[in-house]
Amino acid sequence: MLMLQFRANSVKDINDANCKIDCWVFPRDNRGGCPLRLAFYRFLVQGFRRCQGLLPLQFSLENSHPSFTFFSGHPLWKIKGQRDNRLPPPGWARHLHLENGAFYYEKDGLVHTTIWENETFWQQSDVRQEQELAEQTMEVYDEDMSELYD
Repeated sequence: MLMLQFRANSVKDINDANCKIDCWVFPRDNRGGCPLRLAFYRFLVQGFRRCQGLLPLQFSLENSHPSFTFFSGHPLWKIKGQRDNRLPPPGWARHLHLENGAFYYEKDGLVHTTIWENETFWQQSDVRQEQELAEQTMEVYDEDMSELYD
């Protein structure tokens, strides 16, 4: 099994013959290796993050505005003249809000200093219910697949 992830900066760049890619190869006999469902999960999550990166809120930290990578939605900061800095300005930390799926920044040492990177990704009231459903689904899936590994 072969999976490719294009590291394009735009949809147009995917057609470029020199577009960088990540190539993941999964052998048929993969005991103890990375399960295929984990690879699909990572692609799915990265797709969600790409959507978030396409529609960020207007914000800045220390007078710096991030740009976002197309393929992963990850913010890039221009700090001391360097654009490809994946870390926010010094003193700030990026977090994922588990209740709503949005990213936010907090300033070290200051209480209640929160700057949101994007809108909420799902409704807060459904998060626990969805998590329980996902866990039940994975348990059923694991039981169905157990005979293949024995």
